[in-house]
Amino acid sequence: MGIPWNFHPDSETYINISNEVANAILNSGEFKDILNNGYYIIVYYLGSNILTVTIYNIILFSISNILIYAALKKYTGITYFYWGLLLLLLNPYRMHLSTTCLKDTTIIFLSLLSVYSTKNFILALPALLIMRLSSIAYIVIIAIEGGNHRIKHFWLILLPCAFVMAGILIINADLLINWMNVNNEINMVFREFDSVPTFSEFGNFGIYIRAALWPLFYQTGLFFLLSPSIAYFPIFLGSLFNLIYCRIYQNSWGLLLVPYLGLSAIALFVSGFTTYLRYAAPILAILPILIASQQAESCLNKKRLKTAL
Repeated sequence: MGIPWNFHPDSETYINISNEVANAILNSGEFKDILNNGYYIIVYYLGSNILTVTIYNIILFSISNILIYAALKKYTGITYFYWGLLLLLLNPYRMHLSTTCLKDTTIIFLSLLSVYSTKNFILALPALLIMRLSSIAYIVIIAIEGGNHRIKHFWLILLPCAFVMAGILIINADLLINWMNVNNEINMVFREFDSVPTFSEFGNFGIYIRAALWPLFYQTGLFFLLSPSIAYFPIFLGSLFNLIYCRIYQNSWGLLLVPYLGLSAIALFVSGFTTYLRYAAPILAILPILIASQQAESCLNKKRLKTAL
């Protein structure tokens, strides 16, 4: 469609410096060095070749679609393919990301893998952190909203982590607030077509307005009304498809509290909507599965209650 391979600057970064970064990580032998940098190693082993990396992402996109179908089949009991699934499987934004050299397709794949079962969750958890350190937001959402079995298996991990994280936040509250303020002052509006309000003009208060409204903008597609452009239209369709699917096939508006809070947390530290979309995409991808999981568990609990009575 005429979109160059380096339309996203990060694609060029991965192709150009993966050899250097990967060698530094592998030679250091320090696990902490690989956190958030795992994709450099993947690109390195793929020869830093644009075509090879793109094919890798397209294959992961295809497997991700199989995971979406398998997860919905597992939680809803469907034994056939229905046309509504195309709304999820052919999400234009996910399709676009899969034709780039970005790491987002890998992160979406790992997120979908995590939400499918507890075993996969265990396997994918460290991989997500290696790909993107802020994946902790996806992990918490999946652990809490992915069904009670997640909490049952992970309360021993989640509770200590929660206490440690709370302690870190309390001790470093000033540092965290300063980081939010600095990010708010940095201009992350990198595209001419992006006119979604960042509310930066309201200072610190604008950060919280952004955190409250951007998740709603993205999940409902309202951002397109604020910033109508050809470039945003496919992303708008993806949000619309998700919303239609949740409403028609799951009788839900898809506005679950914990995912919404996760989307809000991302908005606290990202002041450009195009960047926000990439960080938020995995949450939108797993949302219908989370809803299906909760609905299946609710039905199971009702059956147990009837049996008990």
